[in-house]
Amino acid sequence: MSLKDATRRATKKIGKSRVIYFHESNRWIQMEEPAWCVYDRLEKGDDHRRIVRQLTARYGLPDAEALRFAEEVTAAVRDHSTPVPLPSRTAKLSPAAPSTFTPFAIRHYVANGIRIAISYGSPLPEYYIHRPLAHLEVSPAKNYDALIEVFEREETDPPSGEKDGALPEEDRYFLRMGGACYGFREAGLIKRELFTGLANLIYGKSGGDWMAHIHASAVTDGREAILLSSASGSGKSTMAALLQAPAGTPEVEAGSGITPQDDARTGIPAGTGSGPGRLFFMSDDFVPVDARAKKAHCFPAAITIKKGSFHVISPLYDRNKDADASYRGPGNRSLRYLRPRFHDSEPWAPRSVKKIVFIRYNPEKTLDMERLDTLTALAMFHEEAWVSHEPVNAQSFIDWFARLECYRLDYSDNVNGVDAVKKLFDKR
Repeated sequence: MSLKDATRRATKKIGKSRVIYFHESNRWIQMEEPAWCVYDRLEKGDDHRRIVRQLTARYGLPDAEALRFAEEVTAAVRDHSTPVPLPSRTAKLSPAAPSTFTPFAIRHYVANGIRIAISYGSPLPEYYIHRPLAHLEVSPAKNYDALIEVFEREETDPPSGEKDGALPEEDRYFLRMGGACYGFREAGLIKRELFTGLANLIYGKSGGDWMAHIHASAVTDGREAILLSSASGSGKSTMAALLQAPAGTPEVEAGSGITPQDDARTGIPAGTGSGPGRLFFMSDDFVPVDARAKKAHCFPAAITIKKGSFHVISPLYDRNKDADASYRGPGNRSLRYLRPRFHDSEPWAPRSVKKIVFIRYNPEKTLDMERLDTLTALAMFHEEAWVSHEPVNAQSFIDWFARLECYRLDYSDNVNGVDAVKKLFDKR
């Protein structure tokens, strides 16, 4: 296997190891000698015969063992070089999608001064997309900066080109924006591609302007941002909600029917909604990081709270302004959408990221926090970011990540968990 004609991959030397990013699979691999020697020779176009001679001369490996080792490294490289379906790549162009549809509803939203109209062709796409954006909705107007169309194929309207295989049967839902139309098997898959398009519109950027879109929550003290990363259901959204706005503000009390006290469920004393040390929301689950400044940008979708955390965020919840608990998400899970509370004066300003916390609610640990080395953190992180396929951006990403302070936080006590994250902002 020769990599000679392949685009040079993003690599980073960390200690005695090298980390290589494979854009085809959005995966990372860590190599030490002599594995790096094999990879380096593969990239230069050497065949196994030459690589075996190199391994034998440099490391004293017998020919048979050197050949076996070269074949194992080659197999790993081939595996990582194979394109695989990724959440960020579920969208595919669908030229055979219906050219017109009858709108079920048209809603207008404003973010960072940009007015965006979304035309929904049926209740189901609206069901998935509108709730996270409902707090951005404004009254309809004749003029808007961009139109996005989300619709599904009617049961009575067979796909054109279906007979010759031009359109897969599973393409039932469609997203049309920026002159392109994408097809999806399920309505719930539309949201990530739509969010990517919204980020472009809100900040006047295109795909190549982003270094990465990170599956994380982000909070800021107004100067820098901290990313909270974890697998879905591990508590990062709940922690972002607890950090962004203390319980007990008049706005929350009036709408919730709850009179919050100093509440261990939230970890935030009542009546402390402003003043020094206040943190603000930046994003939940989708953090765009630009390629030039390498800073995180706000994304204004609401915070998704799952049923298991309803009791935790209830003092922050306003029944008049936040999405109700009857909403059913994918898998028939009950969800609440909590409005983001952005920085008062600079809600759209990008912030530098210097720390990332891998967070997990763990009932067996009151609080356990430790600093992670870069390689350990990268191994935990590699599935939580969708890195730009531009080689220069991929290299920028790995260089950027290597400079982050990385931590692992397991907690069961919200007071201690909130305090641990807050203290990281004081550690500059």
